Amino acid sequence: MRHQAQPPDDAPRFQVRAVPRACYWLGQGMRGLRKVSMHDERGDRDNRSMSAFPVVIHATEFPPGPGGIGTHACALARGLAGFGFQVHVLVPIANVNTTAIHEFASKERYAISAMPFRSPRVLEGALRLREVVATLRRLRGRTRGAPHPCLIASGSQALWVGSVAAALTGSPCMAVVHGSELDSRVRWERALMGIALRRCSAVVAVSEFTARYLQRFPVRPDRVHVIPNGADASVFGCPTNRNEARKALREKLGLGAGPILLTVGNVGPRKGQEVVIRALPEIKRHFPGVTYLMVGLPTFMAAYSRLAADLGVAAHVRFLGVATPVELNKAYNGADLFVMVSRHTGEGDFEGFGIAAVEAGLCGLPSVVTRDCGLVEAIEEGVTGVAVNQDDPVGTAAAIVSLLADPRRLREMGDNARARALQSQTWDSIVPRYARLIRNLMGETA
Repeated sequence: MRHQAQPPDDAPRFQVRAVPRACYWLGQGMRGLRKVSMHDERGDRDNRSMSAFPVVIHATEFPPGPGGIGTHACALARGLAGFGFQVHVLVPIANVNTTAIHEFASKERYAISAMPFRSPRVLEGALRLREVVATLRRLRGRTRGAPHPCLIASGSQALWVGSVAAALTGSPCMAVVHGSELDSRVRWERALMGIALRRCSAVVAVSEFTARYLQRFPVRPDRVHVIPNGADASVFGCPTNRNEARKALREKLGLGAGPILLTVGNVGPRKGQEVVIRALPEIKRHFPGVTYLMVGLPTFMAAYSRLAADLGVAAHVRFLGVATPVELNKAYNGADLFVMVSRHTGEGDFEGFGIAAVEAGLCGLPSVVTRDCGLVEAIEEGVTGVAVNQDDPVGTAAAIVSLLADPRRLREMGDNARARALQSQTWDSIVPRYARLIRNLMGETA
């Protein structure tokens, strides 16, 4: 896999450098904070062509930390670097230690700067704004006679910061909206988002469903582009012997021969794990050996464990925590059915697309997803998976039981899911659309 390979001799050099002195002054108590970065000496050359144009990606998540926004941002960074863009990533990286960040960054072919988490949020935002503006100005200074670097902002706070940074530096800003940014119940957050989106040169929605929410904001329609998410076919795929993969996962977890259901994502209200747990008693009645695996940050593990105990299905649920890409691929290949019955939360959070459903498809796994969100665009209903209503344990159980009871249909849907994912849902198919959009923003035809 690409992210595990040793970098060639001409790969960007990796180093660790301290955060600038001004950040220490603003951040009181930030001693010891360090920034992970790589420096490409080739970036000092002047007179670059547009193909080597600098792009700054500022996102709210990034690997090796968990999260779909981070997965998306990393795929963009790798893909755009592959197109010859000089990519610089400015991101906070959560839930992993410094060693893991260093190891990850040293294997990438673009610059990564890990940004601090601070409280209150206004201080955190000020620190990040300062860093983004400084990076844009530094890159502008290196590129004599060329347009300003392009800034890609992904995630709520990144959009707020990015829009201001673009205004201060004259750089074009491309916003990427995933869903949760667009329906906040907090009035000032909605107002800030409207201001940020109005200032952006282009706004990319990751699904048609998400794009419809943009109609609530003062965004010119000609600036809105729908580019769906994808998945990495170099990481996720089917083994030569699928039965051996299923056997290996069951042996590792000490499970019997019963069917395995899998959900990937933060364990909490939006991803719908609670709905699946409530559906388990009915599923168990048809398949007594069923096991439900949950991969992701175990945020609501205690509450959902109590729920499972109350429903008499505690022995049928497993919380596996955050998984590496290799571990996640094994989980997909060992499972029988992918289930992501996400829902629109009371706080306005919703599923904008659902990268995990495409990853599952690459592994030949059909999906059960929910309607009225971006997940239905990750599957082809009735062909690669089925859709159910949100917050519907009865309907969810019926769909799962129907698929598990028909192995031939389950296998055909899995084959269809893999074929569709390979044909049109890999990052190799998606990133070129971003590259063309960036070049158009910079005044160059694709």
